Amino acid sequence: MCNVLLAMSTIDERQFLKDMITTHFFNLTFLPDVIDSEAAYRLAKEVQIDIMILDLSDFANLTFDYKTKIIKQQPNVKVILLDNEKNADHLQTALRCGVIDYLVKPLRLGECQTAIHRALVSLNQVSLLNVEHSAAENEKGKNVHKMIQYIHQHYNEKLSLEQLAKLMHLHPCYVSRSFTEVVGMSFVQYLQHYRIEQAKKKLQFTHLPISEIAEQVGYSNSAYFSRVFKRTTTYTPNQYRQTYEGCHVPTDFQHVREFIE
Repeated sequence: MCNVLLAMSTIDERQFLKDMITTHFFNLTFLPDVIDSEAAYRLAKEVQIDIMILDLSDFANLTFDYKTKIIKQQPNVKVILLDNEKNADHLQTALRCGVIDYLVKPLRLGECQTAIHRALVSLNQVSLLNVEHSAAENEKGKNVHKMIQYIHQHYNEKLSLEQLAKLMHLHPCYVSRSFTEVVGMSFVQYLQHYRIEQAKKKLQFTHLPISEIAEQVGYSNSAYFSRVFKRTTTYTPNQYRQTYEGCHVPTDFQHVREFIE
């Protein structure tokens, strides 16, 4: 589950973003709203933020300053910036700061969807935006959302398809088929994917021993964990740590480069 923070003063824009995210995405939850970047920084000291949407409109320089402080506090947070109008200076600064996206008001549904999708992918989460049958109104989609929530909360435990089926009061075959149709990968593949991505974060931003990280992400056998990790990433855990320790995931800013070209 990814925590989303909306830092903006305009109620209508907050509601627009909440409606869009609730309708088109499944694995996001909202933190308490804040009205500016200073309040966002205070919150960042207390809770984990995965995706943060910041409004630059009135106090751009101050917002960039606090955004930098927040990144120092939480290096893996993905930031989307909003602006009242196209501003080349703001965009250049945003690019240098490594934000995920820079959106200009009035907010457009497609651009907002793409920004959230890009943030999820950068977080190494599965985005259900373009997967068939993923609408929130769809009962199958709702069921899979509950399964994903459960996986995110219990990924470090022994999990099985039968457990999910029992949780959902559904037949295991139906659960398996539904999960694959909605997410685009099997339950086993998704669980492994999520565990390895959590391990990457721990390797990047902690100094925990490999054996302890393996246990924390659900692998009781550290040798087996290392084999799975290498098969998935082409790196051993130690190689990955040495290569990416403390690194911030690179940004993808392709669709806004037209502003400065």
